[in-house]
Amino acid sequence: PPRLFVRLSRDVVTVSVDVSGPLLHKRGYRLFSGKAPMRETLAAAVVQSVHEHLVPDAAIDETLLDKFSLWDPLCGSGTLVIEAMSQALRIPSSHARDRPFGFEAWPVHKPLDYGTFVEGLAREGRGDASGIVAVGSDMDPKAVRGSQGNAKRAGLNTDVGCTFVRHTLGTRTQGGAGAAKKKGPHEVLEAGGKEVVVLGNLPYGDRLGIGTAKVAAASLEALLVANPSYRGYAVARIGLLERRRVTG
Repeated sequence: PPRLFVRLSRDVVTVSVDVSGPLLHKRGYRLFSGKAPMRETLAAAVVQSVHEHLVPDAAIDETLLDKFSLWDPLCGSGTLVIEAMSQALRIPSSHARDRPFGFEAWPVHKPLDYGTFVEGLAREGRGDASGIVAVGSDMDPKAVRGSQGNAKRAGLNTDVGCTFVRHTLGTRTQGGAGAAKKKGPHEVLEAGGKEVVVLGNLPYGDRLGIGTAKVAAASLEALLVANPSYRGYAVARIGLLERRRVTG
């Protein structure tokens, strides 16, 4: 039977029906998480907000990656890049979800009709990632490998369109073993031929410390100063970037 939730706030009672079941941010693909990950639903909303800020009159079916290349230089578990790629390729957010939605247990639910609907969404997906460039980088090789695994579980091809590399802010090339054989984020983005949007989720200073947050903010600012053609956006603690030209 459907689950009901009753919330009481002073003299207001709100009764709601559980439609989603498990929380919607649990897409199913993020088995690897960084130290301070962003929820998938919030990441999707951030990507959409950046696109709306850049292109206020965009068509309803247009996404950020249709006109811009994306770089998250502090990718952690890759959530921002994965959500942006999923939007561009029209991959349903439930693609990797391994648990049913709440409404699927309702007596009025029609599994066959719903299955047909989901299959139709999959057919409408773009599929071809050619011309799309989204790069996630991190100085931690574990984060790079974890992001690659998350992306694959989300249905993305990490060889086409979606790239994760080891990189330290302030350098032009990728760090680590085999760097000479692999392109760094700057090279990948330049090859894409589109205007670059830098979008990062900065540490808030709670789990990783305020010192780490300040260093990350300064590094992001330095990146944008060194690359004035890049458009910069960041999710950050209030006040951390108030005097910085990072939020677009």
